[in-house]
Amino acid sequence: MDNRQMKPHGNFQEKLDPKTAEYWLYMAQFPMDLFQEQQLMFCAYDPSNLCPDFSQTGCCALGEKCTRFHLRPPISRTILFPHLFVNLEAISPETLSDSDGNQYKYTEKFLKRRLEEFYEDMWLELMTFGEIEDMVMTRNTCDHLVGNVYVRFSSLKDAQKVMQNFQNRTFEGRIILPEYCIVLDFNEAICRASESGTCEKADCSFIHVAHVSEKLQRKLLKLSSKYKAACYARKKEKERIAILNGEEPAPDFDLDDGKPRKTAVSAHPCYICGEFGHISRKCPERKKLQYYNNIG
Repeated sequence: MDNRQMKPHGNFQEKLDPKTAEYWLYMAQFPMDLFQEQQLMFCAYDPSNLCPDFSQTGCCALGEKCTRFHLRPPISRTILFPHLFVNLEAISPETLSDSDGNQYKYTEKFLKRRLEEFYEDMWLELMTFGEIEDMVMTRNTCDHLVGNVYVRFSSLKDAQKVMQNFQNRTFEGRIILPEYCIVLDFNEAICRASESGTCEKADCSFIHVAHVSEKLQRKLLKLSSKYKAACYARKKEKERIAILNGEEPAPDFDLDDGKPRKTAVSAHPCYICGEFGHISRKCPERKKLQYYNNIG
């Protein structure tokens, strides 16, 4: 059976477990290099070949030395920004010293304020590309998870826009290297012991979440709702002006093939001639209809 002939439908990907064969058979339809394709088809029939740590967090402590497959999906609603946030808690005490050589530690208040400032900046930047369902920052100190930022969007199209716009960008002098992440359910990736404060593993392979205050979360959600409503209002106003001017509104672009997608205006048949592909204001039969109405 040629699995690459399978076609997507609706939000099929969002209903699948990333560790099942069906998920990878669905993902096989997207373009990828030959090596990645061979890995994908192999894992589709035997998901146990996938690295469990990488499947849960999108990262692995062994890196390229791991004997199991680290299969990065060609597209996903979740984007990982590896090592984007500089976690000062991961810096050794020897490096924290003043001009006199006295060692010191950062206060909890300072670390919390710095974390929330970064979280807010990231959220405000990313919400302009689409609706954010969740954003998780790690406070792990192990090399493969330190400073990681996970962002899950409500649609694949929004995630794709972020990937396109964050290429070749820098943050505080560091190059941003976003990648599609296999993680869709953060509940499986988060260390439950760390949530209760009982995890003592310095190299824990699960995510230790760097929590921000509920006050900040409510503020950002409110701003996101206002921004989304404003964007929708602007879009509708542009469509209204275009229709009044006898023009067809600018089409959205479809995720699958990059071709313009028909809008609600052009998706319905013209009420004058019954044909598709144009709005009634631009119908070639319109002038004829007006002429005969004037004669009558």
